[in-house]
Amino acid sequence: MNIRYLQYFVTVAKYLNFTKAAKHLYIAQSGLSQSISTLEKALGFPLFIRDTRSVQLTEAGAVFLKDVKELLWKYEQAVQKAYHINAGYSAHLSIGFLPALGKKYMPQYVSHFQQKYPYIQLELQQFTLAPLNQGLQSGDLDIGFTRSFDLMNNPDIAIKKINTDRTSIVLRKDHPLCKENKVDLSTLTRESFIILSQKAAPGWFNKVIEICSCRGLTPKIIASPPQMDSVFALVAAGMGVSIVPSSDKTHDIPCLHFIDLEGDDTQLDVVVAWNNSNDNSCVPLFISELGEQHRS
Repeated sequence: MNIRYLQYFVTVAKYLNFTKAAKHLYIAQSGLSQSISTLEKALGFPLFIRDTRSVQLTEAGAVFLKDVKELLWKYEQAVQKAYHINAGYSAHLSIGFLPALGKKYMPQYVSHFQQKYPYIQLELQQFTLAPLNQGLQSGDLDIGFTRSFDLMNNPDIAIKKINTDRTSIVLRKDHPLCKENKVDLSTLTRESFIILSQKAAPGWFNKVIEICSCRGLTPKIIASPPQMDSVFALVAAGMGVSIVPSSDKTHDIPCLHFIDLEGDDTQLDVVVAWNNSNDNSCVPLFISELGEQHRS
């Protein structure tokens, strides 16, 4: 059975008008009518009830239409898959992400890519900052949803900015500062600070020290856990306060309160990163789709 006849059938079913369907398909109405008749003879049952005034699907035609749409979609996907594999595209893409960025950006960007290229197998992995950057450097990861710390001056890594994040101080909701709309860090000399460890996130640790230093504060760091979950748990337990990226507000501990810090130096670039030497041909495909997402 000619695949073109099935495409003609779906178009006529859409318009329920042979004249409009033929115009959409850029073919003569007589040729379209003949093609539908040929399809009906091959099937052994009518697809449409048509007279001089209207065109309607038969009951069998309506059932057939649903399955044909799925068949044509699979056909298009099979063609795309074969085309890209023939052109040298890999069928696998490994994507690493920071926990908070995964919650905020993965549904938007990754699901769009997966829907458009369902034949490309995606491997999604959650990391802290340092291991994610190391994975990009070594080639174990193809794509990283991360922040630009430690990457800006790395000639091996390319980045594409997708958003701007800010920096917040996080406190227990019973802390006196929660009544304030903004915080002057220089007044927090007596506070105990819990900061994500320098080993887990060297760029972030250095950024926090820089922000504090510019405001006349040398933070008294009493703990440096390797995971952001542990940072939040210690703040929730009343052990101290912390400074975190604002996107980490997605954390669901109800007793925490976030106050954004002011100043241009508290802005953080959220980026998609990849290794310039990565030869996985799906990488430029993914980056190209990021551009399409931003333009849409």
